[in-house]
Amino acid sequence: MAQSFSKKLIDCHTPEQMIDIIICNRQEKNTGVCHSHDYCDANMLMLEVFEENNLNVEDEANHQLWNDVWDLAKQNEFFYKMSQEKAKEYLSQFKTSKVADVYDDYPTLREALAVLIPDFEYPDHSYKTIAQILK
Repeated sequence: MAQSFSKKLIDCHTPEQMIDIIICNRQEKNTGVCHSHDYCDANMLMLEVFEENNLNVEDEANHQLWNDVWDLAKQNEFFYKMSQEKAKEYLSQFKTSKVADVYDDYPTLREALAVLIPDFEYPDHSYKTIAQILK
């Protein structure tokens, strides 16, 4: 159920939004907060998962399951893995920029670079343009 919920969440967000949700959740001190709500009513997505599994959310016995499923999804960062295709698509908006000029300002850019270059080290590629990396 956690994977099903995560897939629904991923399907209705851009890679940039997903990375933002994940990073904000990592930094969030209150464990009861999930930043997926910053972009959508994630409760509706969880409701769909419960309905698909013929579970009644009004049944008090399912309230803990709701929280457990959510916690598992959140702990696993919604099982999110940026694909190479999505990484290239995201990076294409920065083609003329040097890595050094945009690296600190865009967490999603850092994630996308790591997808395309698994052993990516910032200083080693800082002088390159994004277009050079996309080649």
